[in-house]
Amino acid sequence: GGVSVRDYYETCWSEGKGTDKAPFYGPWLTGTGNMEVNCEEWQLAESGTDCVGVWDKEEYQMKRTVTFKFQRTTHLYTGPPIASVKQTHYCRTVGDDRCIVSLTIELGGIPFADAFNVQIRWVATRVGEKNLSIQCGLFVVFVKQVLVAGQIRTGTKDETIPVQLDLFENM
Repeated sequence: GGVSVRDYYETCWSEGKGTDKAPFYGPWLTGTGNMEVNCEEWQLAESGTDCVGVWDKEEYQMKRTVTFKFQRTTHLYTGPPIASVKQTHYCRTVGDDRCIVSLTIELGGIPFADAFNVQIRWVATRVGEKNLSIQCGLFVVFVKQVLVAGQIRTGTKDETIPVQLDLFENM
């Protein structure tokens, strides 16, 4: 309790830009064993159309790119043990009531990487005067039809859900 929407954004997502808070997301990614983490600064939208989420088509106030490499933990499909990740983060706040961070995640260096992407959405909503409700959604989106879609969806969820739970616990 006692955390404002602004505190949540500044602590968990700002990377310290424009705040007195220390960077969080980049160091957290590095601390979970990822390599070559590059967390770019947020870029403010210049117009409503240059900051629209790829998947949800919603307008955001700012976006950034985060890239890294990670050690794969599931072997439901073949491919190299190291995958590259490109995350595009979109963020908007609605007064002191809500902060929405939407992540589009594209994987590289694994079979069928061009067939799907992962969408994650974090929403912090004010509840009463002193509390926040934090929700996280995960979607595996197929942009090409593949016969192994079920295995890809299962493997992606198996690798992604524990990571998002760890992110939440660290928040």
